Amino acid sequence: AGILADTPGSARSIAALGMVELNAGRLPAALPLLERAATLLPDAADVHAAHGRALVEQAERAPAAAGAYDRAAGVLARALELDPQHVPAAVLLAAVE
Repeated sequence: AGILADTPGSARSIAALGMVELNAGRLPAALPLLERAATLLPDAADVHAAHGRALVEQAERAPAAAGAYDRAAGVLARALELDPQHVPAAVLLAAVE
């Protein structure tokens, strides 16, 4: 997180930066940011959904990685616990289960 301190406001900044990196296809940069944001914002469905998406993309790039899809499914399930109407998380979860 570097210059971003561990405060609720910067947690959202970390999440936003992670989402920008993910959308730009820079998974190695996105994944640690989204993981950190999910830790700092445990009740944010959108952050968990983005983290889950990043984990799915990681699993697709390295399908032999043990438990990669299971980890993604767990994160996406958490997003749906927080917001049962979160369609992107539901679609991704259905795809990995």
